[in-house]
Amino acid sequence: MTYLDLSAHAEEFLAMRRAIFRANPRRGGQDRRRLRYNEKLVRGFITYWQEQGCPWPIPAALVLDWVTLGSGRHHYYRDLHRFYAVRAFLQQVRVFEPGTQIPENIFRPLHRRRTPHLYSESDIVLLMEAAWKLRAVCRFRRETVHTLIGLLASTGMRIGEALGLTLDDVNLDVDPPHVVVRDTKFGKSRNVVLHPSTAKRLRQYLHWRAV
Repeated sequence: MTYLDLSAHAEEFLAMRRAIFRANPRRGGQDRRRLRYNEKLVRGFITYWQEQGCPWPIPAALVLDWVTLGSGRHHYYRDLHRFYAVRAFLQQVRVFEPGTQIPENIFRPLHRRRTPHLYSESDIVLLMEAAWKLRAVCRFRRETVHTLIGLLASTGMRIGEALGLTLDDVNLDVDPPHVVVRDTKFGKSRNVVLHPSTAKRLRQYLHWRAV
């Protein structure tokens, strides 16, 4: 593996990252700066690897030496970003060069994700019953919340996806009935097939709204 070979792998890797970034319309300025920073890190690592004589396979110790250059007790987040940027790149390289070594993850997770609470059928029934007891501060509030809970429970949609539905996204007179979820997490759209009981409930809800 030469410097030019690894640089070519890096440019392919970075081009793929840029394509993924452009495909997601929700990316903002902060994401763009992070993308550029990661590009700088990957290219900087390859330069360091060349300065060390281009050893191949790349030793894990060399990666850690580069990560900790100028490190200190107050540079935890900087070191973490340097490590993950290069580790992701090497994982891509290993697809084409099986001999590539991937350093073990030496950092503990920054955020421990909470264990999600799974609602049982009885929990969902209680929630839907409670929806009918809501204070009617506006027309159709109870019907809307009741129908929304049932839709979420039967389809597994995210709350933001359900709230973003429009009448044009709801197709109840086709086989099978479905809703179109647009602009999902990765900027794509998908069809969500509805259970017959869910489709029936949505028809009732639309009838109420039309009366």
